[in-house]
Amino acid sequence: MKTIIIIAALLLSCAISSGGELTPGQIKGEVLFQVLNVADILITNRALDQPNVREVNPILGENPSAGTLALFGVTVGILHYVGTRYAFKAEKSRKLWLWGTCILKAAAVGNNLTVVRW
Repeated sequence: MKTIIIIAALLLSCAISSGGELTPGQIKGEVLFQVLNVADILITNRALDQPNVREVNPILGENPSAGTLALFGVTVGILHYVGTRYAFKAEKSRKLWLWGTCILKAAAVGNNLTVVRW
């Protein structure tokens, strides 16, 4: 987890001078990802309170605390924004990045919804 935080901090510090503005469509894609990211963390936290449920992300371990989940979620959110804003400058690359990451995050949320009991 410390490694992820260090990488996030380095990416943020390196990203200050590069990148371009996001289009309205790209902003919507980024917001969608961030909403899905929050949903993923909240639903994961809820599911882990149930018996015989474990986290499958090897970075987090089988039973991460709520604090670890929150820190991981914030880190993923920051890294995603940095990637969207600064790593992918071409319109087509950003579009593929946003679609791909939103689909993967939606799949994670969907999987969580099959596990959690309300």
